[in-house]
Amino acid sequence: MDTGLILSGEKIVKSYRSGDATIRVLDGATITISAGEMVVLFGPSGSGKTTLLHVLAGLEQPDSGSVSVNGTDVYSLSDARRSRMRREQFGFIFQSFNLLSSMSALENVQIPLWTLGRKNARGLAAQVLERVGLAHRMHHRPAELSGGEQQRVAIARALVTQPKMVFADEPTGNLDSSSASSVMNCLVSAVRDSNAGCLLVTHNAQWGELADRVLYLIDGRVEVEPK
Repeated sequence: MDTGLILSGEKIVKSYRSGDATIRVLDGATITISAGEMVVLFGPSGSGKTTLLHVLAGLEQPDSGSVSVNGTDVYSLSDARRSRMRREQFGFIFQSFNLLSSMSALENVQIPLWTLGRKNARGLAAQVLERVGLAHRMHHRPAELSGGEQQRVAIARALVTQPKMVFADEPTGNLDSSSASSVMNCLVSAVRDSNAGCLLVTHNAQWGELADRVLYLIDGRVEVEPK
């Protein structure tokens, strides 16, 4: 595993208004992720795990603190350049599969390549679908696939651009236990094969066994042990 640092979030603060009150969700959260590293982040429901993921992924600007990817300060970039960074360097996997129902698995995986104008999108998409065990299902539409197969398509879509970082937000939340285990093993294998860093946000303690590091979001801060 390459130990080169990919992502660094330093002293991140993020608050929201709720009526007349201000709720501080993140209160100095700090985290680093290296190439090929699977980091699992646990925390109670409502603790701010998804908010932290969004800040680290350039989707939601923090009130203070910094986020850098390969040494580039994410929030010093213009909106257009930050959007391009997300398309080129990040992969996203969510609880809902977010596949386009009118397209085949192969076409869904090609979408990120089309947006970047990459050549041989079809061939690259077919290769990554084969890596996640779906070579025989690539011409099926989402409605013809099981939940686990749909999430494998989502994993393939996230990895097809060879991203530096993969962000996974409760990727097994809509799956039964058998499908969830299969999908998680697929995700870990695919991420490590590609040498990407990965932040997995989940409440499922079982997935900690697959991680290189386990962290906890407690009272707006990232801790190595639960309080």
